Amino acid sequence: MIRLGTQGWSYPDWVGTFYPPGAKQEHFLPFYAQVFDTDELATTFYHAPRPTIVRSRDRNTPPQFRFAAMEPETITHTARLDRAGAQLSATAAFDV
Repeated sequence: MIRLGTQGWSYPDWVGTFYPPGAKQEHFLPFYAQVFDTDELATTFYHAPRPTIVRSRDRNTPPQFRFAAMEPETITHTARLDRAGAQLSATAAFDV
């Protein structure tokens, strides 16, 4: 299966071009999820999202929607993928 999405959805300059004119930020993700079925989460590169954020994203997207989370910087850049097994296991365990 191929999924189509962008990196991010919360861009105010998309209002009037992608989002309807006058759209508010709290409506961006639900609207985005009607058009695309995935989104890349760049924030996970820097830190794990708070559980409240994860639950909110889950509530605002349909069941088939998927977030593609970037691996943390500590794994990809600091450890350079070397000896990152424990970190990868911890990352893979992340769930709603």
